[in-house]
Amino acid sequence: MLKRRIEALIAFSLVFIISGCATNFGAYPDFAEQRNDINKVSLLTDISVIQDINGDIHKADMVRVKEFGELIIEEISKNLSQKGYPVTESFIFSGCVLDTEGQYKVVKTIEDMELESDAIPVANPPFYIDQALDLNAEAQQNLTSLFQRLKRKLPKKEGKLNSYIHEASFLKEMTKGDTLVFILTEGRNAHIGKQIGQAVLTGLLTLGTVMAWQASTISMDLYVVSNQNGELIWENHRFVKN
Repeated sequence: MLKRRIEALIAFSLVFIISGCATNFGAYPDFAEQRNDINKVSLLTDISVIQDINGDIHKADMVRVKEFGELIIEEISKNLSQKGYPVTESFIFSGCVLDTEGQYKVVKTIEDMELESDAIPVANPPFYIDQALDLNAEAQQNLTSLFQRLKRKLPKKEGKLNSYIHEASFLKEMTKGDTLVFILTEGRNAHIGKQIGQAVLTGLLTLGTVMAWQASTISMDLYVVSNQNGELIWENHRFVKN
């Protein structure tokens, strides 16, 4: 069966959003001043890229997800630091935005990549929790609830008050940043690739790395949350569908 695919080049840039390049703050007019209080950033990214395969259970490839997550973090951290917003720590997760009762074939190692589909171990989300954050079982559940809260959140409309992401409060004692930046990346039928170069995509400035995806759908959501009181001070969204 032929898969529906679309090749998209995504340059996902926090530099554009935070560093002063943006001039229209839309639903977040206070962000023009609030960004001046950003001194240390804790970056948390969840990458849930699912490959549809024959049968009822789809596949999640943690080897490629980690590679892509490391690339996102490296480029974002470098550019934010150059603009005076140092990323003091970063964490990669996978599957936190997915239904925890769902079942997926999970490729965890390079050796797993060589297995036939029927031999790949089946697991429930989340698939990967960055051990650097040192979360116990309860905190892992809180993390999953937090990412799913962000996923369900409707974009803010102009004139409305800012939301507060109270589910993020447990991270205050566990992270070093005064600001939490969340990036939620979801893809379906996706093959992850990378191409180093310079490019500009409408509405975004390049990070210096252009991501090449082949997928039926791709979404990237960004949330900037105060690590002091949980206030959501900025959000941005991109969605591509074939």
